Formats: sequence, C-alpha cells, structure tokens
Amino acid sequence: IALARAFNRDGQSVSMASIVTPVQDEAPISITHVGGQRSLTVLAKNQGRPVNDIIEAIRPELDRMAQEWPEGYEYTVAGEAEESAETFGSAAIALVVALILVFGVLVIMFDSFPQAFILITTMPLALIGSFTFFWLFGLSFSFFAMVGVIALIGVVANNGIVMVDTMNRHLKNGADKVEAAARGAADRLRPIVTTSVTTIVGLVPLAIGNAMYRPLCLTIIFGLLSSTVMSLFVVPTLYMLLTRKKAGA
Repeated sequence: IALARAFNRDGQSVSMASIVTPVQDEAPISITHVGGQRSLTVLAKNQGRPVNDIIEAIRPELDRMAQEWPEGYEYTVAGEAEESAETFGSAAIALVVALILVFGVLVIMFDSFPQAFILITTMPLALIGSFTFFWLFGLSFSFFAMVGVIALIGVVANNGIVMVDTMNRHLKNGADKVEAAARGAADRLRPIVTTSVTTIVGLVPLAIGNAMYRPLCLTIIFGLLSSTVMSLFVVPTLYMLLTRKKAGA
C-alpha cells in the first residue's frame, strides 16, 4: 500500500499509507444481487422429509428471527420449495384438463350427458376422503398429494363406469330404473370392493416405507375408501333421478 499514490485537491500526490490505516479482515469473494438487492443464499438438504413439512417447521423460527433483523432485511424460501410451488400450479391445471377429458370420454361412451354427470360426481366423493384425512391429521397437501388426486380420477371413474354399465344392461333387459339401479349396484359390489381393497393393500407398504411418496399413497388410499363406500349409495340414487326410462333411448 506504500507504493500506491493518491492526489489531493492541489494536485499533489501523497502516499496512501499516510491517509489510510490498513486492516486485515475477511471479505466476500463476490456479492450476489437478487432484484437489485444484495442477497445471501443458505443451502440445505432434506432427507426423508417432504419439503413442505420442513418449511412449515422452520418458518415460525425464521419469522421470530426476522423481527430482530435491521430494517430492510427479509428472507425468501426458494430452491426446491419454489419449484414445487410452480409444479403444484401446473398439476392443478392438469387436474382440470383431466376432468374435462374424462367427462368428454364418458359422454361419448354412454351417449348421455346425465350419465356422464353421474360418473363425474364420484370424483368429489374421493376428494372428500382425501382432504378430510389431511385436515384431521394436520398434514400438508404437497405436490405428490396432487399427483395422487389426478391418479384417483381414473380409478374412481372406472368403478363408476362398471356400475352404470351394469345398470344399463338391466334396464335394457326390461327392468325399471329402480330395479336396474339396485341390481346393478349389488352385482358390481364385490368387484368394486375387491379392486379397491387390492389397490389399497398394494399402496400400504409404499406409504409406510417411503416418506416422500407417503402423501401420494395416502391420497389414493383414503380417496378410494370414501368413494367406494359413498358411490354405492350416490350412484344408484342419481341413476334413478337422471336416467331416462330406457338406456340409450
């Protein structure tokens, strides 16, 4: 620093050592900015826990610490959590698209808007079970849970399809709507319950052994439980109310 020179107002050069005091200290190699403001990035890895659970656990502590920070300081959660939020929005759009496509396919298959509506109503029955379970146990609805909801659409729709199709066959064979609804539900009771139970049993080991996929499995399991039980009552009732006298007539 003794070799460095500076100029005063009179144009004379002076040694930097005579006007500054050298101090040895640490300094950042580079200074990063986000949105024009200085930023500091803290990285961490999650093992065996969903990102949303970790954020919910540390956010209260971060809020408490932020109250003691000088004015102008704040924190933002980014990384995988930010990406998950964006992906969650994309999954919600995919859910809406899936519902529209399923409804369109059902209308084409049964050539009937009322019967397609009957089958669509089985899907909220599944959501009731899934959302109620997450609410009762205070679990966060993560991205994998949303994937489970999308998967539920196909499974639940399949149960409703076989039930309504059986009812239509009885109606074409001469039964009235009440008899067709009752016999159709009774005939498909065992296959629907068996399919649901085998699906649930197959998902239980994954739900127990892997915390990451647990929300997905629990969404499907409890959605199937609620839709299987309630659809046995809701579908026959709506069939009697909305179906014309003869299927396909």
